[in-house]
Amino acid sequence: SALIASVTRNIGVAVNSGLVAAQAVGGPTRMLAQPVASSSAVSASFGSSNTFPAFAPTGQFYSSAGTSLQIYTPPFTNASTPSSTITFPIGISSVAVDSAGNIYINNGSTGIAAATSGGTITANITIAGKFYREMVLSSTQLFACNISGGTGSVDVFTLPLTNASTPAFSITAVNGPEGCALDSTGNLYVANVNDGTISRFAAPFSGSSTANLTLTVVNPNTDAIFGIAIGP
Repeated sequence: SALIASVTRNIGVAVNSGLVAAQAVGGPTRMLAQPVASSSAVSASFGSSNTFPAFAPTGQFYSSAGTSLQIYTPPFTNASTPSSTITFPIGISSVAVDSAGNIYINNGSTGIAAATSGGTITANITIAGKFYREMVLSSTQLFACNISGGTGSVDVFTLPLTNASTPAFSITAVNGPEGCALDSTGNLYVANVNDGTISRFAAPFSGSSTANLTLTVVNPNTDAIFGIAIGP
């Protein structure tokens, strides 16, 4: 698998078997064909967003504008426009989609919502004192990066979400987690904005989980890691 982190002016990245999507801050989504190298050229540039995007298992691409979730259907070109749009009651900072098409969003602050593939809200929760960023899903858990406080946490929720959901536990051995991703064997990777590192955690996870690998990938004085994605 390849691990891809977004730095400087890219707020987030998403990966599927054939593409890497890089989301510029307040700018377009740029698609690059896999495998990505220093010589790679952008194959498509479209839309405008400022969020952590996601690919659905179906190959559709999800990004947002304010409270609207924009869904793009491949093939992607410079002329791509949303094939459908879903409006939510909260602003959208991050989106994740499970294998059944269910949608999970957060508002970059205290709110997380779950919805069906058609946009019907099934859970809408508020966790006081949090500032949520990128999210990632396993079959049984939702991992939400929280940058509140000095070093933040990765809050882990048991699926399915309900209106009464609260974090089952929080992984605190992090340092300003902005992005997170799971690999094919279940390892959790966390992008730490405070020190320019990526931390790897092995399953099963708990509140006492500590990193078994730390990668320093940027100079925290000049750059910062935001989104992270793992793909083939």
